[in-house]
Amino acid sequence: MKQLVCALVASLLLVPAAALAQTPEQEMQAWAEASKPGQQHKQIEQFSGNWDVSATFWAAPGAQPMTSKGTSENKMIMGGRYLHQLFKGEMMGAPFEGIGMWGYDNLKKEHVSTWLDSMSTGIMMATGTGDAGGKSFTFTGEYLDPKGQRRKTKEVLRFESPSKVVAEMYEIGSDGKEFKNMEMTYTRR
Repeated sequence: MKQLVCALVASLLLVPAAALAQTPEQEMQAWAEASKPGQQHKQIEQFSGNWDVSATFWAAPGAQPMTSKGTSENKMIMGGRYLHQLFKGEMMGAPFEGIGMWGYDNLKKEHVSTWLDSMSTGIMMATGTGDAGGKSFTFTGEYLDPKGQRRKTKEVLRFESPSKVVAEMYEIGSDGKEFKNMEMTYTRR
């Protein structure tokens, strides 16, 4: 009798799993639906194009600002799923290049971005949210500094008009206080 009860309980536990099982065709259809670019991808697309960039950097709170100029070539790739950014300019008087990727993960329901550049060997990753109108996006992430310490960051990207975008970057201290260390203004060519 004990074996019969155990077998019955085991079969009841397997029924929901069997009911949830999908055929290969159903699974492929689910993946196809999940991978379709949507409204959030259209919002990202507004950053496509060629931009002139003016940047201001602050090494520490109250420090004298440093400025530089650059260009950014941004285009949607992979069927409108990701924005690829190629930045060229200078930083502290030296040539500087950066590559960014920005997308929206339909499954996680969040914006995702990566950044790599010629002044580091790491890849910075961040996640974020956008407002309903697609005019403001906020990302948070972290990176390792040269001493091996984790540093938290925040970026706010504001679309002020079709031809002007402002990106503000902040360092977040261990006390939670934010220090604005960079502002970049993108002007459409």
